[in-house]
Amino acid sequence: WLRKLVEGLQDQHIGLVTGNRWYVPSSPKLGTLSCYFWNIFAIPMMNAVEIPWGGSIALRAEDMRPGTLRDHLAHAFGEDSTLATYFRSHNQHVRFLPDLIVLNHDDCGLMQLYNFVVRQYLTVRMNNPRWPRVVLYNMFLGLLMTICLPVAWMFPEFASPIYVGYPILTCSLIMLAIHTQNLVRERVRTNSNKSIFWVTPARFAMFLVAIPVMAILNIMATIQSFFTREHVWRGLRYRFGQNPRVLIVSENTERPRLGSVVAPLAEVTE
Repeated sequence: WLRKLVEGLQDQHIGLVTGNRWYVPSSPKLGTLSCYFWNIFAIPMMNAVEIPWGGSIALRAEDMRPGTLRDHLAHAFGEDSTLATYFRSHNQHVRFLPDLIVLNHDDCGLMQLYNFVVRQYLTVRMNNPRWPRVVLYNMFLGLLMTICLPVAWMFPEFASPIYVGYPILTCSLIMLAIHTQNLVRERVRTNSNKSIFWVTPARFAMFLVAIPVMAILNIMATIQSFFTREHVWRGLRYRFGQNPRVLIVSENTERPRLGSVVAPLAEVTE
């Protein structure tokens, strides 16, 4: 694992090498399945805008010596987007290695997932100039799944094609997710001899509900991330502004339980 991370840095145009996590639902809970689909559709965007996953990254030692990068990290909300932005400013890229997939079997409720997604988007909004691309992607995916039924209700003349097209769209997204999972499953089986759950008829039925729920939750989290001025994470209260952009204003005594989906990325290991 470590050897593959380090070998990825042999190219001097690569500033950081990263793996990623893959959620494997251990129960048919709606929140867990929604998280599963969110992760499937988030990974392509992470790769497109070169956002690393903090749970499995490697960078050169000289980049972590006292200086600009460490100063950025000291005032950042999350390291992922901060690292990506730093290396991009130095004309270096983030390389994703599909062999370095970490399986995550955690369950979560819808509220846990919502808070988690809001935080992911906050890290991009505060630290990554490619934030508008993430917004456009989320709005397109979310609106595509959420406005169809209201439009059919408000404009009956469009009802028939929408009622036919909406199930086709939902099933197409599910089949895309299953295809992606099959690719990941083969990669994981080859590299670590582990198996990822198979899609059963009962799970497929739950997918029909989880996909629209994920889309609604995702678009709500995207919108909220625009207006969030404070956020509590791992017992610390962060305040977002102009100068400084990120400020720790208080520390709470209550600590979230380890192993939940809201754990820091560095703790999500298999």
